[in-house]
Amino acid sequence: MERYVEQLLEDIEQAMENVPQPVNPVLIDQERYPLVHLYELENNPFYKLSELFGLEAIQFPPADRLTPGQLTRLCDALYGLFEEYHLLFDFPSKAPDELLYNVMVAELNKEHIILSDGDTIINCFGEEPEECAMKEYCNCLHYDMEIDEEDAKFLMSEEEEDTQDYINRLINGQKDFPSEYEDDDSLPF
Repeated sequence: MERYVEQLLEDIEQAMENVPQPVNPVLIDQERYPLVHLYELENNPFYKLSELFGLEAIQFPPADRLTPGQLTRLCDALYGLFEEYHLLFDFPSKAPDELLYNVMVAELNKEHIILSDGDTIINCFGEEPEECAMKEYCNCLHYDMEIDEEDAKFLMSEEEEDTQDYINRLINGQKDFPSEYEDDDSLPF
């Protein structure tokens, strides 16, 4: 298996040499696209990563067939490959290499826009903590803590307080706006 892992590492290194060239900012309408990545987001095609990298997910052995050292080397190389193409993962800090490896290999089957200016963050978390690819390492699981009323008041921002005031006014049948705005001629409506 070691020779196969070495070959995969060489293939990953070669894929790093094929990064698309940055768009020349002089060729872009600076009025419409003040930042190059905005132009790229609107005009670049989606690429299936396996085709772009020249690496298919099926080429990667299951994580349980790799030694811890092989797994770490492949994780580091894959992460570096994604990074070279400005694709970044928001991995939890304590997730094991096996989980990270599986997520990165699965991502090879997906399509992304490749940016030469700026980065794309790949969301590897699920909408619901129970469905998250990060499993028990999911950051969302730590936010389901119970918060007592005193802590909740402390954590509530002014915007949230305004929203709560608005909801309370609606529930109590009050007008949408406080009285200070009732006679204001500067409002556009």
